[in-house]
Amino acid sequence: MRIILVFFPLLLSSCSLTGNTEFASFRVGSDSFDSRKGVFKRSLCLENQENIEVVLPFTKNEREQLFRLAKQDIRDGNAGLIDLEKICVSSYPYEIKYGDSKGEINTTCFSPLQDDEAQLSNFVYAIEAVQNLPKSNCRFY
Repeated sequence: MRIILVFFPLLLSSCSLTGNTEFASFRVGSDSFDSRKGVFKRSLCLENQENIEVVLPFTKNEREQLFRLAKQDIRDGNAGLIDLEKICVSSYPYEIKYGDSKGEINTTCFSPLQDDEAQLSNFVYAIEAVQNLPKSNCRFY
């Protein structure tokens, strides 16, 4: 009986850790965003400041919209590839990821010429706190 009491709390805590693992993230050049912590990060590439981070609070509906937009971007970005996913190989990284509650992660890539088509990043860039950040001095070749 003592063994059951020891394992029972461990089972409860491990179940609660796996409950909400859905996420959306992207990397666009010097910018990155991850919904798991709600952090938007911009690399500044300055001597006195390497990067800047902003925590973006989202309502439940906004989080659901983030996930919907990420799934749509991945579907659109991988259209016509049958069962393959694009692998992002570029000097200017532009990658969108979506992870579902089952632990499956899907990705797609866009080129800088297609960046206006990516709805997830457009949604995040429309937030005033992101618009007010200083521009990056990083160079991508």
